[in-house]
Amino acid sequence: MYDQSLALEILRQIDGALRKIGDRASRITGPDFVATIRASDRVKASVKEKSALELVRHYRLSTGESLTNLGVLLLGDASRRQRFGTAPSIAYVTRG
Repeated sequence: MYDQSLALEILRQIDGALRKIGDRASRITGPDFVATIRASDRVKASVKEKSALELVRHYRLSTGESLTNLGVLLLGDASRRQRFGTAPSIAYVTRG
């Protein structure tokens, strides 16, 4: 599907980038986030096959070297969430 050495290099790069902005990369590449996605019966099989980095990008939790606001809410630590000026409001759409 993809070259494993390339995937490892990409993971190293994203790990370094996330450390620069003060987030813990283990929250993204660690087992909790990936295991939860892969265990869900509501996630397509093609999504479950993605690497940790691909999942972060798929769910738009990061842009370049930084987390999006949604990424900070889901994966960031308390000090990052405290930097929001106002309390975030999140809405989602469900199918009947």
